[in-house]
Amino acid sequence: MRQTRPNLWKTYSVTMTAACVVIGGWCIVSRDLPVGPVALFCLLNPVAHVLPLRWRSATVTLGPGVELAVSWMSGPGAGMVVTAAGRVLANMMLRPLSRRGLAGVWGEAPRIAVAALAAGGAGCVYETLARLDILVPARAGLIPSGINGAAAFLSACVYAFLGMLLTVPGSHLRFGAGVLTLWRSECADLPVKFPVYVVAGLVLAWLYVTIHVGFSGIIAFALFLVLMIYSTRLFVRMSEVYRSTVENLVPAIEAKILGGPGHSRRVSDIAVAMGRKMALPCDEIRKLFFGAMLHDVGLAAIDERILNKKCALTESEYAIVMTHVMAGADIVSKSSFLNGCAETILHHHERYDGAGHPNGLAGSSIPLGARIVGIAEAYDAMTQFRPYGSRLQPEEALREIRAQAGCQFDPALVPVLEEVIHEMSRWGVGVFQRHYSLDIDC
Repeated sequence: MRQTRPNLWKTYSVTMTAACVVIGGWCIVSRDLPVGPVALFCLLNPVAHVLPLRWRSATVTLGPGVELAVSWMSGPGAGMVVTAAGRVLANMMLRPLSRRGLAGVWGEAPRIAVAALAAGGAGCVYETLARLDILVPARAGLIPSGINGAAAFLSACVYAFLGMLLTVPGSHLRFGAGVLTLWRSECADLPVKFPVYVVAGLVLAWLYVTIHVGFSGIIAFALFLVLMIYSTRLFVRMSEVYRSTVENLVPAIEAKILGGPGHSRRVSDIAVAMGRKMALPCDEIRKLFFGAMLHDVGLAAIDERILNKKCALTESEYAIVMTHVMAGADIVSKSSFLNGCAETILHHHERYDGAGHPNGLAGSSIPLGARIVGIAEAYDAMTQFRPYGSRLQPEEALREIRAQAGCQFDPALVPVLEEVIHEMSRWGVGVFQRHYSLDIDC
């Protein structure tokens, strides 16, 4: 089954993209598109997607609200055009084509096609329901004039459900994550995101209907968009500088440790792949990457003689070594860009049974990122050269980890690690890194 997954992923990609082109083309040909609203919202949509809002643990963009508003006001064809064009532009703003090439565009095509199909489906449902007399018309003053509130709400439900229904199989084929895990991940933030989408769509529809935006307004917004693209590119460039700095800084720290070079990168590869398998959000995937890359940054403050000691450490020496988690967390917490991974660094030596360091946290009270990095680091430490022990073969290391499930490690993470390690062994490191690259969807 796993050997055919790449071919099935390609089939899925072609199918979704072709369906979007055919259905979208039919919707456009069968009716006249209102050029003004479509042009305006094609410019607004990418801005809404690249400027996320954060509330509690959820990250919400207003892009789906824009797509729903267009589907309600101008029909399914306009909704599909605005969705596809807006998401392509957003992708270009966040991930310049010069860095990723045409392969990057193709990698995003299925996700964009699914979103466009969901917007088209929502538009069709709205048009159908709005004509039915059984739906209660919108009350004046609460819903934008000309928008049927009940039909809008039900079509938004279809938009959300259809998007999840088409996204889950693709994520399963691409990353191998379990279908139920993916459904739970997709539904986790829905109570927060769905009301935002509906309210944003209704507000945008009201603004457009109330404030008649003409051609001059579109030109003015286009100029604003140019400035927004420029500022977004600067932010992306800064993010890449941070990533490049981390990737070049870590080997310099690892050079202090006998047998250390490459350890953090390997842990990061495993941790990111595990996060993909568990269908974690992109924000969490990025935190995993930086947390894994910098999990040992605090070792820079530890005496090299202790780090490279070939015999067992004394209790006092071990206590000194364990201070590296606090030193590392303190270092990254001073950076606004990296402080999100401070908890991962601080707690990656906690144990599931509560006997770890530095705070003795147990079970689910240990941050998930720290549990993932902890088990990934333990596997790499067992399978690579270390001055204080012999190197184990992959299967031997996995047996050791299985034996410690529920004691040192989260038992739910052990099968995920096993699947990741087996894929790495079967595919080779190069293919494995490209398959689970941080650049894909994040």
